Amino acid sequence: MRNSADLSIPKGKELTFKVTDANGDDILEKILKVSEFGSLSEKLKLPSSAPLGSYQIYLYDGDSQVGNSGFSVEVFKNPKFKNEVMLKTTGLNGELIKIKSTDVEKTDWGYERKTYTGDFKIQASISSQYYSGSPVKSGEYDYKVYKQYYYDNSYWDDCYYGCYWEPEKEFYTEGK
Repeated sequence: MRNSADLSIPKGKELTFKVTDANGDDILEKILKVSEFGSLSEKLKLPSSAPLGSYQIYLYDGDSQVGNSGFSVEVFKNPKFKNEVMLKTTGLNGELIKIKSTDVEKTDWGYERKTYTGDFKIQASISSQYYSGSPVKSGEYDYKVYKQYYYDNSYWDDCYYGCYWEPEKEFYTEGK
């Protein structure tokens, strides 16, 4: 925490720390002092009967709210089984895929975007096993497949200050 006017730390300043539960009821209100590093700290132990949902944290300087945050209280459920996905490619014959450029397009930014194609298939097999050791039998799986663009290093040649962009994954297919 810093003063906005001069960025100094308001060491020792007293602020009101307030927490409300998922029902909007106040469950904690306490005066806290700002540390020499500009931080505040408080512990809160919730009873097992605490309502599930979103809790809110508010920070006040007098009547003015100067900060807020939140957290969720949820039921933890141990997983009962684990899944393993194995991928196998066909059509590769232990070689690199013969990829050919099929299209070149100029972007609005002046870059060339090339489209490549290759002929191969990916087969996935899924196995599930209970943590007790026995296999999950007759289980149903929902799956989704996404595709994503790949940019080689030449795309970033003029990025002097560490350009980084992660292309978004695009939905491709799904099934059961």
